[in-house]
Amino acid sequence: MKEKTSQKIIKLIKEKGQLSPVELTDSLGLSDRAVRKQLKSLYEKGVLAKKGKPPRVFYYIKTIFKRFNSAYKCFKRMFKYH
Repeated sequence: MKEKTSQKIIKLIKEKGQLSPVELTDSLGLSDRAVRKQLKSLYEKGVLAKKGKPPRVFYYIKTIFKRFNSAYKCFKRMFKYH
């Protein structure tokens, strides 16, 4: 079974810790547009987080702790006043 581009991106980022779109483009041999489309999708789904400002943006895997940490803080604030 052929591995999807998004799966390849996740695998590479897990191996390296963080990668820029240019590094992913070079590693995967895909167009800049194709890589950026996948990164945008993974970012919007909450799988990836990014840091930096263009042109030095790096993507990394968003951990479960980070996803739920903000929800926990919100929950805590909600019940602080009751």
